[in-house]
Amino acid sequence: MNKLVRTHLCIILVALTLFMSACQANPGSKIVNSKNDGSFDASVIISAQEHHNPDETQELVYEEQFTSTDGSIEYYLRIDTTINAGDMPVVQVSPHYISEDDAERVAYTLFENVEYYEAEPMFDPVYSKNEIREKLARWSSYTTQDAITQLYGEERTDTAEIVKRFIEKYTELYETAPEENPHLGCQWEYKKESFYYEAESVASTLDTSNENDNIQATATIDGIHYLYKVSRRDNDDYKLNNISLYLYDGLGPDLIDENIFRAQLCRTDEPTDESIEIAKNKAVNMLNEIGFGDWIVDQCYVETKYYGEVAEYIINVTAVPVFGGVPVIRQDQITNLKSEENYASNYYLTDASFQFSANGDIVSFILTSPVDVVDTINSNVAVMPTDKLVDIAKTNLVLRDYYEYDEFGLVEISNEELTCKVTISDIEYGLARVKVPNTDESYYYIPALAIYGVVEYMDKNSGDIYYTSEEPILLITLNAIDGTIVNTING
Repeated sequence: MNKLVRTHLCIILVALTLFMSACQANPGSKIVNSKNDGSFDASVIISAQEHHNPDETQELVYEEQFTSTDGSIEYYLRIDTTINAGDMPVVQVSPHYISEDDAERVAYTLFENVEYYEAEPMFDPVYSKNEIREKLARWSSYTTQDAITQLYGEERTDTAEIVKRFIEKYTELYETAPEENPHLGCQWEYKKESFYYEAESVASTLDTSNENDNIQATATIDGIHYLYKVSRRDNDDYKLNNISLYLYDGLGPDLIDENIFRAQLCRTDEPTDESIEIAKNKAVNMLNEIGFGDWIVDQCYVETKYYGEVAEYIINVTAVPVFGGVPVIRQDQITNLKSEENYASNYYLTDASFQFSANGDIVSFILTSPVDVVDTINSNVAVMPTDKLVDIAKTNLVLRDYYEYDEFGLVEISNEELTCKVTISDIEYGLARVKVPNTDESYYYIPALAIYGVVEYMDKNSGDIYYTSEEPILLITLNAIDGTIVNTING
């Protein structure tokens, strides 16, 4: 079994590596961030001369066009929106290291009445006869090409054969499998990650000093299997505190178990407005019970994926933390915690996300980087006028060229001369996180202005459109105290 599952895992890891490489954006112009000269530290203690009501707003209306310095980007600023104009705080936070009690509390918040078991080592699991019978029954429905195509929504020429090989192997394992349940109840104690991959006899011989601490547990709800995982790290290179829950029942053939479970949960009637609201309220209640500070739901939407003609519906609910009554602006998650760039973060941005079926079943959950409030530095910091911040943003945007937003290398591979059009239609005003100078695990949440736009690449001569971003992308985030650019890419 080890050889089979290891080979299967290697295929998955190679595919993931290629996928992640393909998703890396081409380097554009280098972002200039605030300098560590003490000026920003001094600014955070300067209070605004006036106080504003928490529900006070400001209307923003802009309609203009401008061009990048080299002429390769046409910007269309078309804003008609209302932003928060209440008092803006500066809050200092530090990573909240998830305790073993935290891990257990969150687990039972997600699934209140369920037995959690210690996760088996990925490469050396032990299953009971009953568990193997369940796997064989599940896989036996997917030994034909038609069944595979219906499940995955596409032809997979090798999957049916992979399933047959797993069935053969697990049929052999059944003979020596124990009758009784071999799994220990979850101990809610951290151990190094290797112990969840290798047998204890192997993991105990490894150097695990640089590994993350993990708690991994399994849970089963109405025949749907989940893996609950907590990761913690407090090393000099980077910090980590993450919790996740996702569909999983050990290594199987071509991720078939995850696809089967998701199909069972999500191939339903289209979610109604009522079911969407129920899912949103469920997420809010769970976040309140979890206890890692205040949160607000910033997105709630239905994602529809088609597998052939069959639709799967997932209700996505995401939330951001709130400090001093002001929500944090959603930013793209940091992808490189080991960056050596100045002011780079070594801790993921705080975030929470849920996926629910139309029936309210949890499909997945991720909570990233909870924080503890160290101090409110200023409850009403002085900020720059919004018009001035927009002007600063324009000054920075005109210095970019059409490589900046070219995620897929269109400029290089196209035989035609391309031009880029950016329609700026969204502005958010809230809090953004910046690193406290000369520290490894202390951050400020400061007032910030984020500007978003829809990007299009087109033939300069014919006007034919080659690419349009599906949603507005983040173009720039400005520190509203001093107008400097907030580092959102981490080098």
